[in-house]
Amino acid sequence: MSLDSTKIGFNGALALELRLSRSPIFRTLESFSLSLIHNNLTDEGLVPILDGLKNLGNLKSFKLILLSNGLKESSGQPLGDFLQTFSKNSKLEELTLNFYANKLGPVGSTKMFTQLSNFKNLKSLTLDMYFNNVTHEGAEALA
Repeated sequence: MSLDSTKIGFNGALALELRLSRSPIFRTLESFSLSLIHNNLTDEGLVPILDGLKNLGNLKSFKLILLSNGLKESSGQPLGDFLQTFSKNSKLEELTLNFYANKLGPVGSTKMFTQLSNFKNLKSLTLDMYFNNVTHEGAEALA
């Protein structure tokens, strides 16, 4: 699902959360990709979308692309919480997270990276953190 450069805003994020949470089709999917490039979601729009995605428990493959969305260090907490909950999906084998050109920094990326070890059945992980100022602190959390 691509909603790139659509300026969905907070109200669009809430609508997307409801659709992801309530539509039975999403609960049975084995593969899902959500691209929200250039939407300036910030934390306000990010949280409801992540809440909706938590309901996709049947996935074997998941891709989340949040390129250039104004995410900051504070976004690391909801992203970490999402990954912690989502890691309980025992079927997930492939995970792609693209946060290119945000500002998660070492604190935000650390909160997110520490949850990646909870995914026990992953066979493939693709992580794009380009232009996020992860620094050595964030990189150490990934190791």
